[in-house]
Amino acid sequence: MKKAILYISILTSFFSYAQNDDAHVWTGVGVSYDVIEDITIDYKTQTRFYKNASSLRVFMNQVGASFKITKGVKAGVDYRYSRKKKDYYFVNENRFILYGSYGYKIPEISTKISARVKYQHSFDRLSTINETITPNTSDVFRIKISAKYKNPNFKRVQPFVGCEYFESLNATSNQFGKTRYRISLGLNLDLPMKHAVKLNYIYQSTQKTIPEVDHIFAIQYSYDLSNLF
Repeated sequence: MKKAILYISILTSFFSYAQNDDAHVWTGVGVSYDVIEDITIDYKTQTRFYKNASSLRVFMNQVGASFKITKGVKAGVDYRYSRKKKDYYFVNENRFILYGSYGYKIPEISTKISARVKYQHSFDRLSTINETITPNTSDVFRIKISAKYKNPNFKRVQPFVGCEYFESLNATSNQFGKTRYRISLGLNLDLPMKHAVKLNYIYQSTQKTIPEVDHIFAIQYSYDLSNLF
């Protein structure tokens, strides 16, 4: 009996420490502008805090453009510059992102289903000089499926859910776990005068030697400049 209790205690301790759990807070603002009917450019900045939201982990700026190819089909390109916490100091990260998406509306249930595929290439500009000595690049494939509900009688508040899967294409990358997934839910607040706020919770799991689980609480404000010009 004593041995059984000992084994249970050991297993309980193992599973308690077999993964790292953390709470994050992401905050940001952004603007967008419709150059012409089918082309939109945008900019956003964001800060990301970790260690139970007590320490800044990432500060980033991102610019991009999206192109409407046909009904429901879009393609886009983004560039992101980030300062990321590494141990006790911050390092640079440049990221290029290519993506395509498809959205389909289901009128019967006032819901839009979307699928998005991304490829991202990240690198530290200074480290690439010695890339063969100290690899510091990351290539990641991402796929996301989401659903957004819009009540015809109350369009200002739009709840959504989503699931995203990440796969690292660099076997030796030290920037990213081999695989990662996110499950998200939240609200889009479509405010008057082209203002909008996105509130969401993201459950993120990253597969590493010691798996990481992050609980992310995010708020993003955005404004559409199209009516100003």
